Amino acid sequence: MPSNDILGWIRAGLGLLLLALAVGCTSPVPGAPTLDWQPLNEGLPAHTLVLELAVDPANPRVVYAGTGDPTGLYRSEDGGRTWMGMALEPWGQPVYALLFDATRPGTLLAGTSDGLYRTRDQAQTWQRYPNLPLRLIQDDFQPTAVYALAQDGSGTLYLGGNGLQICRSQDGGERWWPLAPLPAGTAVLSLGVSPNGVLLAGTDGQGLFQSHDQGRSWQAVEEVGGAYVAGLWFVGEDGRIAYARTQRRLWRTTDGGQTWHPVADDVDGRVDTLALIPGTEELLLATNRGLLYRGAVDGMHWTPWGQGLGRSESVFTVQPAPGRQGRFYAGTRSGLYLSDDGGLRWQRIDQGPGSPAATALAQAPDGTLYLNNTHGVYRFRDMGEHWTRQALGLPAAPVLSLAISPADAQLLYASVEGHGLYGSTDGGQSWTVLHSEAPNLVGLALHPSDPQRLYGHVTYQRVYESRDGGRSWVARWEGMGLDIEVLSLTVNPHQPQVLYAGSTQTLFKSQDGALSWQRIGPDLDGQTVFYLAVDPSHPEWLYAGTTKGAYRSRDAGHRWARWGRGLEGITATALAFHPHREGLIYAGTKYRGIYRTDDGGRTWQPANGGMQAVSVNSLIVSPDGQWLLAATSQGFYRAAAR
Repeated sequence: MPSNDILGWIRAGLGLLLLALAVGCTSPVPGAPTLDWQPLNEGLPAHTLVLELAVDPANPRVVYAGTGDPTGLYRSEDGGRTWMGMALEPWGQPVYALLFDATRPGTLLAGTSDGLYRTRDQAQTWQRYPNLPLRLIQDDFQPTAVYALAQDGSGTLYLGGNGLQICRSQDGGERWWPLAPLPAGTAVLSLGVSPNGVLLAGTDGQGLFQSHDQGRSWQAVEEVGGAYVAGLWFVGEDGRIAYARTQRRLWRTTDGGQTWHPVADDVDGRVDTLALIPGTEELLLATNRGLLYRGAVDGMHWTPWGQGLGRSESVFTVQPAPGRQGRFYAGTRSGLYLSDDGGLRWQRIDQGPGSPAATALAQAPDGTLYLNNTHGVYRFRDMGEHWTRQALGLPAAPVLSLAISPADAQLLYASVEGHGLYGSTDGGQSWTVLHSEAPNLVGLALHPSDPQRLYGHVTYQRVYESRDGGRSWVARWEGMGLDIEVLSLTVNPHQPQVLYAGSTQTLFKSQDGALSWQRIGPDLDGQTVFYLAVDPSHPEWLYAGTTKGAYRSRDAGHRWARWGRGLEGITATALAFHPHREGLIYAGTKYRGIYRTDDGGRTWQPANGGMQAVSVNSLIVSPDGQWLLAATSQGFYRAAAR
């Protein structure tokens, strides 16, 4: 069952993916040099949003994981230690719900962004259900998605989602029949069915509904109100106790849905998910801060329980393994965790589902390469074959951004989610906290000659500045509206007092070291600016990667024009200039991999030899001009820069 706070992100990402597929793949220009990409991910743990888990009841060593980023379905045959991807379609898609049919051994159902699928042969082949009952008023721009699956004791299946009515099947999914409709436009995020036939349906902002007549009519639960209800669980054998998880709190009924009351208000964070501990009358509860609690099924008292999940680690699902006492799996924002002692201690599975994590790259003046991701900071020395984690002093939490002083190869800064800003003076071998309450800086930019002066931008916010090496921060928003979200930030290395900030709407410029900002570049209005760069040789030339391709300005950002042919309509996310060959430039894109130009941007050609059509997060050319280095949605790649 999807959490409402990730649904918007997944829907937006899916929309971009569909757009990319509709545009089609550009064929390489005959005679254009190709790049031979080599994946180098040894030492990097796997990463993905694990949205759902299902353990095969006939063989507890077989586990399935539905994921959101990278999208797809994964299978483990060794109790979750190693995983392999299972293709649903030629391209991946988010998998929101998984359900083993209790009355038909070996049958697994998968609810995805493209509807409902079924397999009967250990996920080797899949059948898509083509004729699910659609809701009466259909949005042509929103794909039909299945977010929730449930089954009652008689074997009747239920499903809900977006763009379709809640429906049921009494023949293993061969035919589906619509139930009474919910309010128009309602998407169903979660479903629950009790042993005595009570149905619960959680929606995306319309609240919680229940039915006592097998779905012929629905009644709204007034106590819950118009909330997002992303999780529903019946516990116990009599169907009297159930829980509903909303954006803000956990609700409980002890009378089969007649009355509902809030519980677990004393836990730290928002409740994400819960699970019944097999063989007990107790529950395991997880919050969006990576914390676990244990309590009786009545939900009156909760005791802190377990360690090993990262702080700020949203937990989307917790599943016990039938027949394996003490074994639990936890699907989180950054991957899969496993516990063999009832949730007391958790171990992250580095070879879990997903792809190697590679958020961004940073290269020191001496050529040492660093990478940050959801697991920390990693170093790649002398263009070797192995990444080494630089963890001494860093908390176990995602590193949102990383920056290296242009004047000192040993001076590094790292923004750690929920923990503030950290610094290293020995090339990342050890770290100390500089400001534990610093905001979550998803981007860092350093003054080219003053290592004590830093700039950063925060998710859903704007720009901050530090003039004492990150020990204190001041908001620098003058001239920016409160609705502005900055996504890219750069300092002009030729004129350090000049900064540029790209947002979800437009472009801003500061000429006084971020003290004030002016809106510029009306040619970019309405576009999201993912990347900004100043030309290495021309201080007035500026480049922008946007949702509509690459743009160039020759007057310090005031006027912009589309930069050449070949990137039209393709989201550009990164740029890299060859240091010794003028006119040779590389562009990273969303879903389309790498493009290159030999003529200063007049024409662009794809350069993805050996690389899938990935999204590029960061792109660097090594100082000696020998290597092109890319952090992508599928890990780290290297190619000879030619």
